[in-house]
Amino acid sequence: MRQITFFLMLLAFSGFASARESFYEPDGDNLKKFLCEPGEDYSYFKWGKLETLVTPHLSISTWDESFGKSAENLGLAVDISKNVGLPLFKEFEKAVVEAEGFKTLKYDASITREFDVRYDTCKSQITPSDDMYSKFQTCRAKAKNIVETIYGQRMGKVFCNIRLKGEEFPVLVSTSCSISYGGDFKYNRDFELTFLDYLSPEVGEKATIQLFRKYADQISKIVSIGKKCG
Repeated sequence: MRQITFFLMLLAFSGFASARESFYEPDGDNLKKFLCEPGEDYSYFKWGKLETLVTPHLSISTWDESFGKSAENLGLAVDISKNVGLPLFKEFEKAVVEAEGFKTLKYDASITREFDVRYDTCKSQITPSDDMYSKFQTCRAKAKNIVETIYGQRMGKVFCNIRLKGEEFPVLVSTSCSISYGGDFKYNRDFELTFLDYLSPEVGEKATIQLFRKYADQISKIVSIGKKCG
């Protein structure tokens, strides 16, 4: 275990971000007043009002493909846009829905489909120009507005991006997760958790599913923390 701990520390100093595996707790009157201020981007207040989860996002890829294709060779790659890794995605989806802090929330996969249809329809009407980025942003804002008008703002989307390094024990697992609020469905760095883990290739799938539960439970704590804001 000491060798593994040293291994993870070494990787943290070799280009991997240090882990932040939990959210700050707004305990104490002054800190609670600061972190629970309604309307502020950093505030926990809105998370206590969350009502619905939409389809989560998961990707599992290789840390640096110049050193091989760890995720693919281990059978753990997930890229839903290419229909790769759907069974693992379903396990992740299950872990999110069943996470302790999310158990009281409604799960509605149709909301994400609604957003995607609106966004893709708008993009299909764009003609090539020098202002493509601005037009894509407008399409995104339009889809967000329609979805929030239909379903309200109190919905969240969980994101986890997992990168693997190595194909022999210990395989490094570097993970970034976040949760978005409202109908924009974008990765939210203001509420991001990061993890450094490792797994054995012989039990790669089982270990990965266990990590899904860990990540989902940690992200879901934002709801109970938000409820402390009143």
